[in-house]
Amino acid sequence: MTNISIACCTYNGSRYLSEQLESLLSQTILPDEIVVCDDCSTDDTRGIISSYVRNFPRVKWVFVCNEYRKGVRLNFEQAIRLASGKYIATCDQDDIWKENKLAVLLDRIERTGCALVHSDAELIDSKGHMMNPSASLYYNLGWERNLSDYILGENNVIGCTLMFRSELKKFLFPFPAYYYYHDQWLAIWAYHNGGISFVDEKLVGYRQHTDNVVASFAGGGKRKRLTYSYFLDKAKDLYLVIKNGRGICLSINDTARLVRQFVGDMTGFGYLKYRLRQKN
Repeated sequence: MTNISIACCTYNGSRYLSEQLESLLSQTILPDEIVVCDDCSTDDTRGIISSYVRNFPRVKWVFVCNEYRKGVRLNFEQAIRLASGKYIATCDQDDIWKENKLAVLLDRIERTGCALVHSDAELIDSKGHMMNPSASLYYNLGWERNLSDYILGENNVIGCTLMFRSELKKFLFPFPAYYYYHDQWLAIWAYHNGGISFVDEKLVGYRQHTDNVVASFAGGGKRKRLTYSYFLDKAKDLYLVIKNGRGICLSINDTARLVRQFVGDMTGFGYLKYRLRQKN
């Protein structure tokens, strides 16, 4: 079995992609496999990836070009399904990994025996200049979460900083389509299937710009007014947690919080609270 796989998703990422791929191929411990799933890019993203596949044969490449747009959640599900490594690190298209990132994460996950490890990161701008020395401090990610925190949306695991054991894959699928991103979904299942360990080192230059999928330091992400359908969709993802509950052991308190959230979202109470907050 391949030891370390990188699962990378791309979409119109030509502006920063070469810098990201160079940082992957400059690791002190090279990945054995890089899986790249492109989500119907219309720029030169696919050409850039094809060039690296040809020019860096030391690494096993798995390059998939989607025939239709899957979106970031389901595209990461596809990349993780395809990754054959004992350890899998997820990767965005626009960051810069420090050269010792894989080595540090591999050492931590092997020493602790935990299911998932993640690190701190520096926030950098579109030109690679540091904007803030610690994502953990800026986003208040350092404090430890419990399982219900992860389930209800309080995530401190940034996808570009994590590595997890492939054994988690038996719990992960299908991925949620609406509410949880891949990093939070991984954190939920890792929490009660081996645990999570945080490395207090800045191992990634986490790029912040207005094209980021998730809202960021630079004001990225698509900010829109939430509708009732959003809360129904969130309830569908909460149901996946309940349905796949064999993989986690919920405490009475966690179960109560989850049920309250699910019922509130299904009945419209969550949407009503949101609208009232908007008015105040």
